[in-house]
Amino acid sequence: FNCTYCCNHILREIYKDKGKYVRRRSVDNVIEELVQAKKRFKNLMFISFFDDVFTSDINWVRKFCEQYKKTVNLPFLCLCHPKAVNEEMIKLLKDAGADSMTMGIQAGSEKIRHKYFERYDANEEIVEASQILHKYKIKCIYDIIMDNPLETDETRMETFDLLLRLPRPFALNTSTLTYFPETKLT
Repeated sequence: FNCTYCCNHILREIYKDKGKYVRRRSVDNVIEELVQAKKRFKNLMFISFFDDVFTSDINWVRKFCEQYKKTVNLPFLCLCHPKAVNEEMIKLLKDAGADSMTMGIQAGSEKIRHKYFERYDANEEIVEASQILHKYKIKCIYDIIMDNPLETDETRMETFDLLLRLPRPFALNTSTLTYFPETKLT
């Protein structure tokens, strides 16, 4: 994705002439690292994956889940995006040990998300994705950006209204809008 507040669009510019911007490690490579971590850290009980959108490639996820369950078999957290959540994906991840997922919402106002953040998901997509996660009993954590001077009382209320539509329980990661140099939003 190419959100205006994130460094990803700057990295895309930097790497535009240097090959692929998105590089995904092979399933075998990730699993081998986790097997080594389990050997080294005897009390390892939980894995957190901070891939921007762990759920972006169903074929990769299928292969990962199969190997992960056989060799690592620990509960884990990963990041997802409303447009990259579907029933098959979440069922596979849950079966492999997904305990919780963080989904970026950023704002409940579609206007704020579309016009200023260039996140083109609809509130209905967020609600549907949340319902799928809830159905599979995956703990949900939602990212919300606070302290956005472009928001009004009305758009902040839209965020509140959207959160009220999401299945409970859930947790919130709230962060202050940070102005990184050279990002489009800044």
